Amino acid sequence: MDEDREFKACHRFARISARKARYVMDLVRGLPVEQALNDLKFSLKRATPMISKVIKSALANATQEAGLEVASLYISQALVDVGPSIKRWKPRAMGRAYPRMRRTCHLSVILRERKAAAKEKSPRRAPAVAGVGAQEGAGAPPGAGTAESSEKLLVEDQRIRQFIKREYEFAGIPKIEIERDRERVHVFLHTARPGVIIGRKGAKVDKLKEDLQKICGREVKLEIREVTNPEVNAQLVADSIAQQLLKRAAFRRVMKTAIKTARDKGAQGIRLQVSGRLGGSEMARCESFSEGKIPLQTLQAFVEYGFSEAFTTYGAIGVKCWVYHGPYAAQEGGVLHGTHAKKG
Repeated sequence: MDEDREFKACHRFARISARKARYVMDLVRGLPVEQALNDLKFSLKRATPMISKVIKSALANATQEAGLEVASLYISQALVDVGPSIKRWKPRAMGRAYPRMRRTCHLSVILRERKAAAKEKSPRRAPAVAGVGAQEGAGAPPGAGTAESSEKLLVEDQRIRQFIKREYEFAGIPKIEIERDRERVHVFLHTARPGVIIGRKGAKVDKLKEDLQKICGREVKLEIREVTNPEVNAQLVADSIAQQLLKRAAFRRVMKTAIKTARDKGAQGIRLQVSGRLGGSEMARCESFSEGKIPLQTLQAFVEYGFSEAFTTYGAIGVKCWVYHGPYAAQEGGVLHGTHAKKG
């Protein structure tokens, strides 16, 4: 690969910790500039606006000073250095105050030109946690292309998911997978109650397929997959708790019942957390219950996460759920690593 010139931009003393900034930097390192900026549009991390400004600053240096095209640039280096901690004061009662150390970091982005003969069309990929792709098969979906086409497909995927969730709210749908080829769109619908979607003699599923074809504008192949054990599915557990909170059920009893049911069905660990105006109280608070182990510190653990919201008359209540199913190697079709080797 021919790399002649490089263009650098920095943001010193950024008011965010280096650990949080590295999460976002790892997503864009090595990507074309157009693809990196497009990925950052859909990132909710607090460091995203700062890093986007640094990339755009380096891009302005390349386009205005050297007259290069955006398509010929890629992010060669994305660096995060630890900065000094700034001492700030937080007020307390009775005229007192206590110090707070605010961390800072230095952000640096280096762009380089890629020659036309060496340009490569890198496939689109979802910004996923490093290492999870080796366990769950994360990668570029079929039918991914340029940044412009991928942006349109992303909007189309969102419309499909919103339509299905709105029309079949009580069908227990934890996941919707969408794949594409040149002729049709493949929609894989995971549900705990397939009868609600299929309907009598398949009448509802035919109507759903017609509605999806109107959204996509081409042929849709719909495949319904049943969730065999919904009691240990994190997303379904969170949805179930949110629906019960809408009916004004006691949140502690609902959470303890869900934990007991999941443990009885084989979950090695479960943690539930609800936050908001619980029980209609004037002040919002956060309550959590857990049982078993939830090893969030290792990528070898198969921990499923689910999130749902209950929009009650006195405000929104968020529900988070973590379910631990054991190590990936113990799952059916799991990937074995050298760390699982035994001595001797």
